[in-house]
Formats: sequence, structure tokens, C-alpha cells
Amino acid sequence: MADPATDPATDPATGAGDSPPLKKIRPQKIRPRQIKIIGDSHAVAIATALQHGWAAPDGSEITVRRLSRMKDGAPFGDVSLEDVCAECAELGPGDVVVSAIGGNQNSMISLIQHPQPFDVMEPGTTAPEPGLCYLPRAALRSYLHSSLCSNDVLRIRALAAAGPQRTLH
Repeated sequence: MADPATDPATDPATGAGDSPPLKKIRPQKIRPRQIKIIGDSHAVAIATALQHGWAAPDGSEITVRRLSRMKDGAPFGDVSLEDVCAECAELGPGDVVVSAIGGNQNSMISLIQHPQPFDVMEPGTTAPEPGLCYLPRAALRSYLHSSLCSNDVLRIRALAAAGPQRTLH
């Protein structure tokens, strides 16, 4: 039996014997993860935080884009949906797109307190809490569908389909 320490057939570093020669591998430059935050006015608030020194703790590169649109006859934003989708097509599967689209519609449900306290009736709810008005889940779902599923959902779906990145909303 051959001694593995001296037998060239078992020493891949020499390339001799049955072992294939080693290929020289060039070290690849590893780029940081890309995080794109895309949206409307809420994206501007995030951009402001970044300008004041906020950064991702893992070194990810964060860019914020405000989608262009017209509001009350005035243009807002810096990039069209088509252009930002082209940017997303260049991302990799380890990159992330965060949607800040339609933030005001989401805030109306979660942050604004109605004068009449309410809660959403979940399946299996039996006795309402005293003093609360209960909304049927279907009513809330219908409202969200009508307010968010217009143009916003189409834009979020376009972003998600544009590239291999993970898309969050």
C-alpha cells in the first residue's frame, strides 16, 4: 500500500497520477447586498434618515427611489416605474427591494384613531370587548382591497416580477 504522504497519485497539489491538476482560482470581488427602497412620500422620510448618517449595520448599500407621478398637477418623484423595474432586473437573489408604496393608505388604518373605538372581528371571536365596535373582517378586507388594490398593488407586483431579488411590502 502506498504512503499517501509521498504517493503522487494521492497528492492533488502536484497534479500527478490519477488526481486532476488544481485550477488557479481568482478571488472574486464580493459586492455588498443591494437594498432598494422604492415608494412615495414615505421613501423620502427614509432618504432623509440616510442623509443623517443612518446606515445598514451589515454594510448593505441602500438606495432610495421615489416613484414619479403627478399629484394635483405637479410632478413628484425621480424615477418611472419602468426605469426602476429595469434597475431591479440587475439585482441578484441576495438583494432586497422594500416597497414604501401606498404608505398613507396603510397609515389610515393603523395610526389614525377613530372617535368610536373599534376592533376587527376575527374568526372565532365570541364576545366583543365592552365599549368597542367590532368590524367584520370582510368589511376591512373590502376597504383595503378597494384602496390598495388599485394602482399600488400593480406597481408592487411589477417590482417583484422585475428581478430575482426578494421584495417586501
